[in-house]
Amino acid sequence: MSSKAFQAAKIKMVMSRPFFASILLGLDVIEDPAEKNLRIDGKTLAYGPEFFESKTLHEAEFALCQNVMHVALGHHLRMSGRIPKLWNDACDYAVNHDLAAAGVVLPKGVLLDPRFAGKTAESIYAVLQAEEEQKKRQEQQQQQRLFRAGRSMFLVLLIKQEQQPV
Repeated sequence: MSSKAFQAAKIKMVMSRPFFASILLGLDVIEDPAEKNLRIDGKTLAYGPEFFESKTLHEAEFALCQNVMHVALGHHLRMSGRIPKLWNDACDYAVNHDLAAAGVVLPKGVLLDPRFAGKTAESIYAVLQAEEEQKKRQEQQQQQRLFRAGRSMFLVLLIKQEQQPV
């Protein structure tokens, strides 16, 4: 049995967004008490009942639209060994621009970056991956600087200790 909040979002989608609704209605939908969010694999949409209960109608509609767009664009088929979290973010960046252009109300905090408007998930992923690698390099360089500074302080203290009379 589906939650009332899910049903309300689905009805709103059928009435106002037939493209998205046609994809949703082609999916197997499962209410899964063990699921905390939404999970979609291209054939099945599984959701936790609390997920929709905690959303406004606009937020619930957005979540459904976003997930069916992932199916429509075949994101689940195009992951190809990529890092799952980074791939999901890239797909969300790509989809969210399309949803905004379609007039879907985007909740606060969704992944939206003007650099990625009109870009594919693959091209966005490449940028995100490069940024992650750059961030890791910067963190490693910072750690090396801190290590060298710590080592220098240790040597200064050691020299001072050796220079003190006994």
